[in-house]
Amino acid sequence: MFGVYISVVLLAVVPPLSGRGVDESSFPQQNPKSAFSVEFSQISIPPYVHPLYDPPSNEARGIFVEGNFAYLATKNSGLRIVDISDPDNPVQISQYLTPGHAYDVYVYNGFAYVADKDHGLRILNVTDPYNPYEVGYYDVPQHAKSIYVQFPYAYLADEHQGVRIIDITDPTNPFEAGVYDSPGEAKGVFVDGMYLYVADEDHGLRIVDVSNPYNPNELGFYDTPGHAHNVFVYGIYAFVADDNRGIRIINVLNPWNPYEVGYYDTPGHAMAVYVIGPFALVADKEAGLRILDVSNPMNPAEIANYPTPGNAYDVWFYGSYAYVAGAGGIGLSIYNLLPTSVDETDPVESRAIRLLRNPVSRKIQLILENIIGMDGARIQIYNMTGQLVKSVVISRNQGSIAIPTTDLRTGIYYLKSNILRKPIKVTVIKE
Repeated sequence: MFGVYISVVLLAVVPPLSGRGVDESSFPQQNPKSAFSVEFSQISIPPYVHPLYDPPSNEARGIFVEGNFAYLATKNSGLRIVDISDPDNPVQISQYLTPGHAYDVYVYNGFAYVADKDHGLRILNVTDPYNPYEVGYYDVPQHAKSIYVQFPYAYLADEHQGVRIIDITDPTNPFEAGVYDSPGEAKGVFVDGMYLYVADEDHGLRIVDVSNPYNPNELGFYDTPGHAHNVFVYGIYAFVADDNRGIRIINVLNPWNPYEVGYYDTPGHAMAVYVIGPFALVADKEAGLRILDVSNPMNPAEIANYPTPGNAYDVWFYGSYAYVAGAGGIGLSIYNLLPTSVDETDPVESRAIRLLRNPVSRKIQLILENIIGMDGARIQIYNMTGQLVKSVVISRNQGSIAIPTTDLRTGIYYLKSNILRKPIKVTVIKE
């Protein structure tokens, strides 16, 4: 079926906070956890789920994606490596059975660093992903649950034993350089420059100076209302996956005095979060994958959600895909979040559908030309990640149509129809 795609941009102006010199509604252009960038103004219409990979253990707790491979921490089934070069056909190519329960993995410079619960840190050579093998390990006092690598150190969340800072300069001979003894249960870690951010379960977010890894020093903290499981830092904000209290957004510009600027209470249990540009992808356990618009951190909003076959425990974004690690149904779900290209407006074809007013605040008014006699035509409105939010039927010989927008949140929407021979794109801005 031929279609018309109309990009509808609904924008609101958010003033900066007074007296701080920082516009809380703006975001930096780079993601500290990945080396790529992406324009999310081109999110797909609609996104789709690729065939899923189900590891024999039927459970994946952690994921790291690099190049053509997804690395899955699958508890008692260890590390599994999946070839995702063809997202329509993900295939496991190898497995390394760690001695413990693999909960998380971080890949750096040809090595996979696995948080292996009772068996601490396992270091695997994955230069040849078809043949991973262990080159070193370091046992920790309790349960290694999460890992972040900022070479030459690996930061290992060890629950009641805090965060262990492991020198991995020589992967065959790792040793402990320092320890941060958090007051709670260290569940998740993120490192950005000289700062370590710890999701410390009942004790919220802890911010630690690790400029000297041998002597880490806590600077500040923010006690979130839930159970902090995971943290992702983007620019001046820390996004905390806070279990039954959703996503908490904390300003960490001053690490001695972090404070919450906004939150979104997801319907499930927020286990992990990944931020790219103005969007936060949330692994929300039984509630699947949730996508939030956090362009205004003081007022985050959900713009899409996708039920996963089982519990969603971790999420990663790479290239144009979201990868969700889960349990109780399917180990790995792959979602395409970027579109195939949409042709720019053709000056002749565009006369068949014309926007009467731009910007709009209450309704989209369209003039329909050269479609007299068509029957059964329909205009459908999709949100930024492709979920249908409204559908309007065009009656025979109808020359115009007004589509209310008062029930739509600020954001980008797309209109698709079957009344044109080729796609066109029109921008609408809400006042």
